[in-house]
Amino acid sequence: MLGVLGGMGPLATADFFEKFVRLWPAEKDQDHPQVVIFSNPKIPDRVGPILGTSATSPLPALIESAKRLQEFGAQLLCMPCHTAHFWYPQIIQNLDVPFLHIADITCKEILHTGHDDKSKVGVLATRATLQAKIYQDRFSEYGVSLMQPDQVHMEQNVLPAIAAVKRNSMVEAGELLTNSIDRFVQQGVEVVVLACTELPIALEYVDSDTRTHCIDPTESLARACVNTLRQRPVK
Repeated sequence: MLGVLGGMGPLATADFFEKFVRLWPAEKDQDHPQVVIFSNPKIPDRVGPILGTSATSPLPALIESAKRLQEFGAQLLCMPCHTAHFWYPQIIQNLDVPFLHIADITCKEILHTGHDDKSKVGVLATRATLQAKIYQDRFSEYGVSLMQPDQVHMEQNVLPAIAAVKRNSMVEAGELLTNSIDRFVQQGVEVVVLACTELPIALEYVDSDTRTHCIDPTESLARACVNTLRQRPVK
């Protein structure tokens, strides 16, 4: 049984589950694994505590949500929210089952597809994910430096695109994301990591070749969950 700690946001959780179902090889309903999803949008804001603009930590709610999934019988956990992985080390200390890390999964997948230290990799994410170095630290272990959006890039494209998805303005989000990706490509970036789970959703509304430059960590995480459950049953 897979346990999904979701609700950050709800649409990103739904996007993960759809990708997981599509990636699982099946000919009938009964071929699919059991999945329990705890979509908990009441988990406090993740960005504020990292940036120092809020004193309310989401950690207690994250731990409680993860433990609920474990108590329900989940044998493998995942969390389709990048920023919340800032508290990943503390969460796993309270669990007895494996918990896949979205950034670890994505980094390894990119490197295994032939992108090495000579490739230019860019990352689009919330300010908190960037400040917490959730992706930078992992890529640096392999000698890969990540290009990050500058302040203008963040203010004009990245953050508005994320906000547009959360209010279901998908066409607007897609247009903003296209501008953001194009800006990176013009700077020589070969691979763009969409390190906010709202951004791959916006990508579906982009009718251009910009998607060929992108890596969808939500799909990478879904694929890792499929492979782990099928090839290495968790006890």
